[in-house]
Amino acid sequence: AVLGAGGFIPGFEEGIVGMTVGEVKTIDVTFPENYGNTELAGKDAKFEITLNAVYADSVFDAVRAELEEAREKQIENTKKQYAWTAIVEGATVAGYPEKAVQKLADDLYGYYQALYYSYTQYGLTLENLGITEESCLEEAKGTFKEEMVLYSIAKANGYTVSDEEYEAKVASLAETQQISASEYKKHFSRQSVETKVLYEKIMADVVASSTFTEK
Repeated sequence: AVLGAGGFIPGFEEGIVGMTVGEVKTIDVTFPENYGNTELAGKDAKFEITLNAVYADSVFDAVRAELEEAREKQIENTKKQYAWTAIVEGATVAGYPEKAVQKLADDLYGYYQALYYSYTQYGLTLENLGITEESCLEEAKGTFKEEMVLYSIAKANGYTVSDEEYEAKVASLAETQQISASEYKKHFSRQSVETKVLYEKIMADVVASSTFTEK
């Protein structure tokens, strides 16, 4: 609650003024005659208020700034997702590396078998969940298509990943998983990291040069 913002019924904010942190207080107020809830309109009420903390305007300003930053980041990510989907859907694949795609499909099917193993104890099958060897093959093709499109764009437009950019991304990803950079490198290939860096660089330019309309 922000005192003075007028977000409560008359008398409520006035009842808070003067309270100290940890104080519990009961106030008597009356709901306005034009209150939105007709069952409460014009009725007297008692509210028990516990004051947990008091924040200065500077704190609220900082919170607002954080929320605005998070909102802008969400908007940026949404733009990237829409743009990337349009790019991938508009691309045509001349051919897939069949052995690699099949291996990924087999790995995906094995992953889903392990993931939903407990459900199979109750008679549920992967097919009931819409997971088949064919669906895993399509998922694998989708994964390869995205990667091939990404690297084709990078090659055609001269996007590269320097050693410094690679190390910086590793450090960031490792921090997110709360492990050391050296430990992260043991589990994830350089290509997987470079793919993330290339995506960020390419999509930053795509978003900057694109026009978006809100639905």
